[in-house]
Amino acid sequence: MHSPMDDPRDPDQPKKDPSPGSDPPSSRPDSADSNAMFEADTVRGDDEDRTIVDPSGGGPSELGAGMIGRRIDGYTITDVVGAGGMGTVYLARQQSPDRLVALKMMRPGMASPSMLRRFQYETEALARLQHEGIARIYEAGMWDDGGGAVPWFAMEYIPNALVLTDFAHREQLSTAQRLELFRKVCIAVHHGHQKGIIHRDLKPGNILVNERGNPKIIDFGVAKSTDSDTAITTDRTDVGALIGTLQYMSPEQCRANPAEIDTRSDIYALGVVLYQLLTDRFPYDIKQKALHEALRIVQEDDPDRPSTFDRRLRGDVEIITLKAMEKDQRRRYQSAMEFDQDIERYLTGLPIMAVPPSMLYRANKFVRRNQVGVVAAMLLFAVGVVILVAGWQWSRADAARQERNRMVGELIDFYMVDHFQAISTLAGSQPARELILKRSLEYLEDLREDAADDPDLERILAEGLQAVGNNHWSMRMGNRGNLMQAIEAWESSSRRLDALLAARPDEQTRIAATRVLTLLFDAYRAVDRVDQARRTNQNALVLVAALPVPHVTKDVARLHFDVYMDEAAMAGIDGDDGRRLVTLDRLLDHARTSRDRWPDDSMVHRDLLLVLNRLASLHQSREEYEPAHEHYAEALLISRRLLEARPESNTSKRDLMKQHRYIADLLYREGRRDEAIARSADQVVEAARSLMRLNRTDDGATDRRSETDLAQALQAHGQYLLFADRSEEAIAPLVEAQATWQRLFVNESNSMLNAEGFGASGYLLALGYEKQGERAACVVVLDEVETALKPLAASQRVDSILTRCRDLRDAIQP
Repeated sequence: MHSPMDDPRDPDQPKKDPSPGSDPPSSRPDSADSNAMFEADTVRGDDEDRTIVDPSGGGPSELGAGMIGRRIDGYTITDVVGAGGMGTVYLARQQSPDRLVALKMMRPGMASPSMLRRFQYETEALARLQHEGIARIYEAGMWDDGGGAVPWFAMEYIPNALVLTDFAHREQLSTAQRLELFRKVCIAVHHGHQKGIIHRDLKPGNILVNERGNPKIIDFGVAKSTDSDTAITTDRTDVGALIGTLQYMSPEQCRANPAEIDTRSDIYALGVVLYQLLTDRFPYDIKQKALHEALRIVQEDDPDRPSTFDRRLRGDVEIITLKAMEKDQRRRYQSAMEFDQDIERYLTGLPIMAVPPSMLYRANKFVRRNQVGVVAAMLLFAVGVVILVAGWQWSRADAARQERNRMVGELIDFYMVDHFQAISTLAGSQPARELILKRSLEYLEDLREDAADDPDLERILAEGLQAVGNNHWSMRMGNRGNLMQAIEAWESSSRRLDALLAARPDEQTRIAATRVLTLLFDAYRAVDRVDQARRTNQNALVLVAALPVPHVTKDVARLHFDVYMDEAAMAGIDGDDGRRLVTLDRLLDHARTSRDRWPDDSMVHRDLLLVLNRLASLHQSREEYEPAHEHYAEALLISRRLLEARPESNTSKRDLMKQHRYIADLLYREGRRDEAIARSADQVVEAARSLMRLNRTDDGATDRRSETDLAQALQAHGQYLLFADRSEEAIAPLVEAQATWQRLFVNESNSMLNAEGFGASGYLLALGYEKQGERAACVVVLDEVETALKPLAASQRVDSILTRCRDLRDAIQP
């Protein structure tokens, strides 16, 4: 069962729920249909894309199947991978070292002087390129079977590779992830340019992604040197030749003027690749066009804007993509590195270079990048102005004064509740939220002195105290980790609302009173006050039963959801899995109804995410792995869509990280430990570290929720390694996990989550030392855990950990 801290109910509202990949298959680029006549050689490590269109009309069996089994120097040919206009690519095994390679040979009978120059150049070009993002060349030579010498070279074989766009589809990458992947391609192309090589045929088919998710550029068969002496000899064969794939050819390549072709031609092709990677479409509709018309379109017509197909690409991403595809070379990025750096600037929130840096543009980017501080300052300024204006009317009659109180109260409510929640999803927003709350509560207290009997102001104050508690500690947003202060604020809010309900039991007050009880339920569970949590949930059930039917309004529907989720949690605490399953199944229907009724609201999508995870966790605990996988898979899709819609949302980034953590844990429980370790390392630990850095606030403090996430990620990863008999590797993450838990425990020793985390990570670390034969280190860690947790031994959860520690100590006694 997941910890209560795994509740992902952060307030977050994107404008629309995206549906990535919604284009029908017929609308997506298909090189086999729309571009076959222009395809060049493709070296793939999978079986699905081996058939390469042969201009001479022959199929793969006629391209060189007779070579299978033949030995060329130290290579034995085992299969035909594919063929292009100038050669055939074979799969071969090298004798020493023993490895598979892609062996490329020029077609017999095609060894004209110009073709030999091109083949020789490809060999020389690849030999000059030593980069992890470019397929390596191992060896080159000449082979003669009696029909004349034929050049060949052996290059890196990429097994199980996928074309760039296919990989993005399979992994369902978000826009940000596609941009990060594309940056690696830019860096590899830049390396080639630095070595004086222009690729001239960049396209997704020539960018393969290996099993580790790293792209590699292949096929320098049409590469051109930037060295002037080599260019003279190669260009003589190129005048008027349209080499490469038309969709990716720059306007200057379409004009077939070799004097115009330089590194910026590759920048154009990269732009088209990025366009296709982001939109799943080609920039020009030339499928049914005659060749001369297709060439004219590429040279003269503007491509459709990417946002035409996906409105989320409007703005910087679209500007970056189209700048790379400018008709005029001088207006493109002048290097692949410059292209890469502008994408990096977008991803980190800096102003991109593709747009002239006007004052308005820079100001807009500043607000977007520093929205926490800017929003806070604007809100406080607005509150101050309204208070001053209202004070100018202070001497008016009581009726006017009451109207003033109402207006200012509503304004403070708007800032203190609505805007507080709006910025709560942003990284490092705690100081700004605290400032908003502090000033708003000061204004509100002044008003209450003038209108002590005003129930509306009293309710607003009670809701303000809920926000204060959320900033101290919350499972729903970043916080300071001050759990007891949060409980104090929420209990004060609850008392005020109870008094108001007794005097005026209206719907708005009842909603506020129910909401604070759901907050207290989380807090009481965190400090192991189970009886208080139970009573709190029972009171909330009574209040919510008096509200309208669930789906009258979104707020009421979500409140019903929260209260009954707490009831399901209580069933879990009581060990009643049957009641818990029934409640969760009912909540799943409730969440789907809310999602269908309010499809554009991310909070209802996140409610669905939460109940799917709780159901999956329950099935996992019962070793019902198939339904657990189904629920986690749906939740993973929701997480990706939410992040796609709001890539700046700290909450959405965290949701996706945690979703991978849940799936890794499921894989581990199934015994699929290698898969669990790989997912944990790639998708969880690194993401948690990134969020930790992102959420460090300007005042130097750390968001305790991000710190907790990192501690949980490290502890789980260390545990997977430890029980996969990789104890030596497990030590480092477990040491870091225990140190992180210790910081959290020192900051808030009342939290059972922190106590459990410190104890469990310590036990695992001690066990790791024991497996390594380091008994002295094992005893030291056990001593630390037992000393720290002994005062909390009354807790059953803590006592269980202490028992394990004692058992381990007994086991290592001589």
